[in-house]
Amino acid sequence: MPVSASDNPDCIPPLCRRKTDDDEAFCFDLFVATRRGAFGAVPLSDEALRRLLGLQYEAHSRSLGAVSSGATRDFIIEQSGRPVGRLVYRDEADCTHLAEIALLPDAQGRGIGSAVIDRLKACAAGSGKPLRLYCDRYSPAAGFYLKAGFSAVGETTTDFLMEWVGPDPQEKETAMERFPSVIPSGKAITNN
Repeated sequence: MPVSASDNPDCIPPLCRRKTDDDEAFCFDLFVATRRGAFGAVPLSDEALRRLLGLQYEAHSRSLGAVSSGATRDFIIEQSGRPVGRLVYRDEADCTHLAEIALLPDAQGRGIGSAVIDRLKACAAGSGKPLRLYCDRYSPAAGFYLKAGFSAVGETTTDFLMEWVGPDPQEKETAMERFPSVIPSGKAITNN
């Protein structure tokens, strides 16, 4: 019987540790760092921009909390002992939902996000459920997810619903080689 990603201790992605209350300041700084560019043309002082983003962060945190349940997992992504990102995912009845993955700008493009996504894909395959996420339709992250094997399966006015349904046979072999304890032998997930 497949094991849900949140019940499988092997599904803690590489470079990740559980988020604690002590990480809240880092999470806010990460939020600011990853959204600052959207306000590049707006003439705001750094202090005013941080206040504006603080309000957005509070709403964002509430939205993550509103959908949270015992199956939600919240992690800090580290590199060389330094926090560089955040990952939030949860098990739902029909999928594993990637609620958030964010990396500091200087940690992007180094394979960190790919390693985390690869582990989540392996865990989703092991649970027999697709991995889904919403991606801002204007975000460069959409290209990252397409390269990682996700497909756009729906859209809203602001987002694409993206889904990874399981490995093709070649990708399954690669996932099994990289994460043998996560995908049980003989439990191939197909697109049927």
